[in-house]
Amino acid sequence: MVNMLEAKTHLSRLVEAIETGAASEVVIARNGRRDSLLCRSLRRPGVWGWPAVSSRFPIRSMPPIR
Repeated sequence: MVNMLEAKTHLSRLVEAIETGAASEVVIARNGRRDSLLCRSLRRPGVWGWPAVSSRFPIRSMPPIR
């Protein structure tokens, strides 16, 4: 589990670790609580869009930017 600041700072390293198989998933925490999951996409050839959504973490909508 990594905190939000570490994830923002080292995002390319975290993605590379998932791509190479060094890590299967990375849990990102906000204020010490699990918030997001970074994992490999389950895309199949010829399929567009989000093929799978993890139900382990609720999807929160972002407030509008003013």
